[in-house]
Amino acid sequence: MIKERARPEIMTYVFDDRPGVAQVFSRIEQNYLKIAEGAIDAIQHLRNQGIEVSIVAELKRTLGPIGTDMVSAFLVRQGVIQYFDELITLREDRPSYG
Repeated sequence: MIKERARPEIMTYVFDDRPGVAQVFSRIEQNYLKIAEGAIDAIQHLRNQGIEVSIVAELKRTLGPIGTDMVSAFLVRQGVIQYFDELITLREDRPSYG
């Protein structure tokens, strides 16, 4: 699970709103995020059964090109984006239902 909810607080409180530091952090943190052991095997099993597998992500901003937000950048960097049929997002500036 990757959550972007606390990112603004990290950028303002920890990095004192210094954009250069925040950009370096965003690049470096990708090196330390990992996929859980067995997750890809489980996803492949579901897909082999004909079950579509999607990502549901809470993003702080509108999704741009794949790889520009934390979630899709992680999937691209890990080389697993091809295992997912969709990336479903809910922008925080829109109401949620349920």
